[in-house]
Amino acid sequence: MKSFTEIIEGALYTVRMRLGEKIIQTELKGFELIGAAEIYEQILQQTTNISIVSWSICAGILAAIAFFTLTFYVAYLSGVVLLLMLAILSVSAPVYLQRSKQAKETYRKTAAAQTRLFDGLTDFLHGFKEVRLSERRSDAMADDFRSIAAALQEGALETHACNQGTYVFVHMVMFLLLASSIFIIPQYSTMNLGLLTEIAAVIIFMLSPVASMFNNLPEFELANHAAQGIMEIERRLDQTVASVPAVQDDPWGGRFSQIELADLGYTHQGADGRPGFSIGPLRFTIRAGEIVFLVGGNGSGKTTLLKLLSTLYQPTSGALLVDGIPVRNENIRAYREMIATIFTDFHLFKKLYGLSSIPATEVAQKLTTLGISSSTALSEQQFTNLNLSTGQRKRLAMVVALLEDRPLYIFDEWAADQDPKFRQYYYEVLLPELKRQGKTVLAISHDDRYFHCADRVITMEYGTVRSINECPTMAAVTAS
Repeated sequence: MKSFTEIIEGALYTVRMRLGEKIIQTELKGFELIGAAEIYEQILQQTTNISIVSWSICAGILAAIAFFTLTFYVAYLSGVVLLLMLAILSVSAPVYLQRSKQAKETYRKTAAAQTRLFDGLTDFLHGFKEVRLSERRSDAMADDFRSIAAALQEGALETHACNQGTYVFVHMVMFLLLASSIFIIPQYSTMNLGLLTEIAAVIIFMLSPVASMFNNLPEFELANHAAQGIMEIERRLDQTVASVPAVQDDPWGGRFSQIELADLGYTHQGADGRPGFSIGPLRFTIRAGEIVFLVGGNGSGKTTLLKLLSTLYQPTSGALLVDGIPVRNENIRAYREMIATIFTDFHLFKKLYGLSSIPATEVAQKLTTLGISSSTALSEQQFTNLNLSTGQRKRLAMVVALLEDRPLYIFDEWAADQDPKFRQYYYEVLLPELKRQGKTVLAISHDDRYFHCADRVITMEYGTVRSINECPTMAAVTAS
C-alpha cells in the first residue's frame, strides 16, 4: 500500500508540474478566458482530492482483488452458482451504471458550485472596503453567497444520497445472491450439504470486500471526477499555450534602436468567440532613448496597445518590428527580456525573484529615494511588508522595475495614485534620469501639465491614433 501511495503522489507531482509549466507558457488572453478560479480549482483542489482518497483507492483495489479471487473459487466449487452470480449481476448492472452516471452528474454540479463559491469569496475579500461602505452591495453579495452555498449544500446532499443508495443496492444484491444460493439452488440441485455450506461461507466472506469496495466507491468517483477535471483544464491550457521553441534567437543582444508598429491591430474576443473592441491598424515608430506618452479617453485602447507592445497580447493583424526584425515565437523571449512593466493591475511579489544578485544596499537606496524605506525593507531576499497604501505599492513596484534595468519601460498611469511630491518626482526627475541612461519609456498619462516631459505625445481615440505631437521643450533639454 505504501508503494501504491508513492506511485499516486509521484503521478500527482508530475501532473502539478506539467500544469504549472503550461500555465507559465499560456498567453495572457487564454489565461483571462479560463479564469483564475478554474485553475485554482483543478490544480489545488482536485489534485488534493486525489491525494486524500489515495489510501481509499488502494483499499478498494485490494478488496476488488479479494472479490475476484473468491469469485474464481466459487466457479471452482460450482458452475451453477457462478451462473447464478452472473445472472444477478447482469440484471443489477444497468441499475448500478445508472446510479453511477447520476453520481458523476452530482459531482459535476458540486464542483461547479465550488468554483462559483471561490469566485464569490474572492470578490468579497478583494472588495472588502467597497462592501463595507455599501449596505445594498453587502446585502446583494450576501444573497448571492447564500444562493451559491445552498447550491453547494444541495449538490453535497444529492451526492451523499446517491452514494448511500448505491451502498444499500449493492448489499441487497449480495444478500439476494446469498439467499438464492442457500434457499433456491438446493431445491433444484442435488448439491450436498458440505458443498452448500462451503459456497455459503465463500459468499459471506465476499460481503467484506464488497462492502469495502462500495464504501470506497464515493472516493473512486471523486478521484475520477477530479482526474476528468484536470484533463479538461489541461486540454484548455493546451489550446492557449504559445508554441515557443525551447531554443530562442536573440538578434538584438539586449538592445534596440527602434520599435516599429507596422499596421499593428488587435481584436478582443469573448469567451463565446465573438469579436469585441478592436484597435488598429497602428503605424508609428518608437525610437530608443525617447519618452513617449500615450493619452486618450477611457476605452481608447491605450492599455491594449501596451499589452501588444509587451507581447502579452498577440496581434491579430500587422507586425511588430524591432530594428526591422519581426517579433515572432522564435525570438519573443529575447524581446520580452528587454521590457519592464508596471500595469495598473500589477502584482507585488514578496521575493525578488530573478534578482538575487542585486546588492541589498542598492535596494535600500532605491527604497529611500522613493520614500518607502520606513515602511518596508529587504531581508533575506524578501520584502518585510507588502501591506502598503496604493501609492506606496506602486513605488515599490517601481523599485523592482528599476532594479531589472531593462532598456524599455512601460508604465500604465503610474502617477495616478501618487501625491504631488512623487508625481513631480516621477515626471521631472525619474523619467529624465531614465532618458539620460538611454532607456526608452512608454507611459500612459493624463497629467497634461507634465506633457512637456515627453519627447512625443500620442493621442488615441476609438482604437486608432488621432495625433502624434512632438514636445519641443524636451527636445531642447535633450539637445542641451
